[in-house]
Amino acid sequence: MARVTGGEVIVKCLLKEGVKWIFGITDAGYHPVMAAAVEAGIRWVGPRHEAAAVHMAEGVYKTTGQIPVAMAGYGPGTANMVSGLICAREEGVPVVAISSQARTGIVYPFVSGAFQAVNQYDIMRPVCKWNAVVHQWSRIPEVIRRAFREAVAGRPGPVHVDIPYDIIYEEGDDADLEYLEPHQYRPVSMEPPAAQVEEAARLLAGAANPLLIAGTGVLNSGGWEEFQELVELLNCPATTTMAARSAFSNDHPNYLLGLSDGALAARREADVILAVGTRLGNLDLPYDPYFGDPSSQKLIQVDVDPRNVGANRPIAMGIVADARATLRALLDRLREMGVKPSSGEMARKYREMEAEQIAV
Repeated sequence: MARVTGGEVIVKCLLKEGVKWIFGITDAGYHPVMAAAVEAGIRWVGPRHEAAAVHMAEGVYKTTGQIPVAMAGYGPGTANMVSGLICAREEGVPVVAISSQARTGIVYPFVSGAFQAVNQYDIMRPVCKWNAVVHQWSRIPEVIRRAFREAVAGRPGPVHVDIPYDIIYEEGDDADLEYLEPHQYRPVSMEPPAAQVEEAARLLAGAANPLLIAGTGVLNSGGWEEFQELVELLNCPATTTMAARSAFSNDHPNYLLGLSDGALAARREADVILAVGTRLGNLDLPYDPYFGDPSSQKLIQVDVDPRNVGANRPIAMGIVADARATLRALLDRLREMGVKPSSGEMARKYREMEAEQIAV
């Protein structure tokens, strides 16, 4: 029979998820987590501000694809994470934020005058995809599993778990807990329907001047190689959204800088646009002057979240599926159809426009 603290239980859950770093300012509310993390080989990185902890965690996901963890003490510390979590939400980054909380006997509902005890659940609710409070030591693994699951289900985003410090310090029998492997509770990638792949492939194959746009969904799904393969198969111009600039190499001869004259002309003149993993939000100019006439320009939008499809631009087809899986399916079908690269004339035209603008 092994007695373990709630902090040790948290760390065992994080190890199952492959967490290698925790970003957080030292706080007595979660000393057992810090001690167990160091012993387990997880690096504790201490920033100067809790918002910076979240931004550093975002960097981990964007460079490694691993779901990061940020921690904060209760009260002002947790409140300081909000600005970072808003950025993570808007950029689709699955940060798992864990906060300590005042002891269970004086919170939810809160006793008047409790030191720095605030309703962190309500503070985080509009900022995160999902959040929860752990009310019992025995439920730590269940709630941590749910947090990681929710962070990557559909469009990725931040989640929050609030844990009173007495539960973090509480000891119990480790044999009473169940630690599952991620594949036992994570959703699988959504494959695109075959009929939609067929229709999208037909539109792309028949296009005289197609344009490809990569959004953060391409990054989140690890589909940048498939995106480049599709660009090269069609030999067409391609660009990215503001938040997904690293999804396609800036040195590629078919790349267009998102807001350059060349890219804007490509948007207006394309007869078929494939926008993958993007909401086409305000920063990506989803307005009529920056696109062609919807009656003649066919927009195919691919996104894992159905709420994003057709939200900002009229579409010819909406595919609710994983970005990488869709790109792979389109590549396979286009090759089966015998599609060959175009002359590249349009990509060169828009690159020349871009070069002239830069030279001014």
